[in-house]
Amino acid sequence: MKRITRKGNEMAELQAKYDALLKRNIELLNENIELHKEVDKLQSTIYAMDAEFDTLQDQVAEYIDDLKWKAETVHEEMESKDAYIEELEETLYGKDFDAAYEEDAIDAVFRVADEVLVLNAPVVEEEVVEEKPQRRNSRAKAVVCITTGLIFESIKEAAEYYGIKTSNSISKCCNGKQKSAGKYNGQKLIWQFAM
Repeated sequence: MKRITRKGNEMAELQAKYDALLKRNIELLNENIELHKEVDKLQSTIYAMDAEFDTLQDQVAEYIDDLKWKAETVHEEMESKDAYIEELEETLYGKDFDAAYEEDAIDAVFRVADEVLVLNAPVVEEEVVEEKPQRRNSRAKAVVCITTGLIFESIKEAAEYYGIKTSNSISKCCNGKQKSAGKYNGQKLIWQFAM
């Protein structure tokens, strides 16, 4: 009877070990299933990010193409205007533009610029500006709006006339720190100090 009990105990121990291994195997299987679910979620996230990245790449490519097209258009417009200015120079001065330039370079350039601006400038009805009795700032400098050809006694007066909020931008334009200041009828206003 001892022999049966001993074998029964061994069988019970083996059964307990088998049950413990089976239980541990089921736990590992459940953990594996959870890990697979996490991997699937991560893969879905990665696929979504890849799709978003592809969309962004397409948008960037379209933006770059658009910028290239705009740059080409601006370049073509500049070449067209350069050709127009050269044609105007020849019309105004014949083939002797270089000689006129040598005689008085600044006057020649301003004459050509004035002619170009007069031909391209929109028709502006001159408004009568009433003189207000004011003390004139002795440091104020007169400015010319190259775009319209109007001359102002001060930067402040010019800014008020065109509704430019900061007269500082006109000063920067006159000093060559920026290309234009303000707009009139959709055209950028270009400034310089009056001579």
